[in-house]
Amino acid sequence: MDDAKRIMRYNDYLHDPISKGNPIGGAVAARADLPCSDPKYTEHAFGAVDAKLTSHSLMTSPGHTHTHFAVCGPTTDQQPAFQWSGTSFDSISHVGVPDRHHLE
Repeated sequence: MDDAKRIMRYNDYLHDPISKGNPIGGAVAARADLPCSDPKYTEHAFGAVDAKLTSHSLMTSPGHTHTHFAVCGPTTDQQPAFQWSGTSFDSISHVGVPDRHHLE
């Protein structure tokens, strides 16, 4: 399960040869806020913002208190935390959403 969680949040686009330096096109957890050489991706706020996982044993084993794992927010496993200010997304309304969020 831990490996599956890491895969779902994976975006090491600077070192992963499949990504070819693109944080959106080749990454499992795409992030359009990261520097990208393709200008068509720099004007849109999109990407992987959550991950949800379960397993057969989590759903069926007696005594388990969890039936799934969920995390919300762009991946910070290999990349810095997303931040609205100081980016091209600064002017997008994000009322109630923190400027910067990092999962601990």
